[in-house]
Amino acid sequence: EKIGSFNRVEEFKIILSASEEKDGIYRCSIRSKNKSVVEVATKYGGGGHECACGATIDNFEVAMEMLKESMED
Repeated sequence: EKIGSFNRVEEFKIILSASEEKDGIYRCSIRSKNKSVVEVATKYGGGGHECACGATIDNFEVAMEMLKESMED
């Protein structure tokens, strides 16, 4: 998976990767080193682990919203 290459990045708070699977369908992965982001993925119908999760969405703008929500305190 493309997001796996980000594991080599030493300093980051949140990483969101969005890849188009089909026309208008995106697979989003969210990673955090020390903050729970699974609530955001769950809100959009996804899930996973506390700091490594994702969701499938049908609008790229939703990916940007997921990133913003992940970064909120």
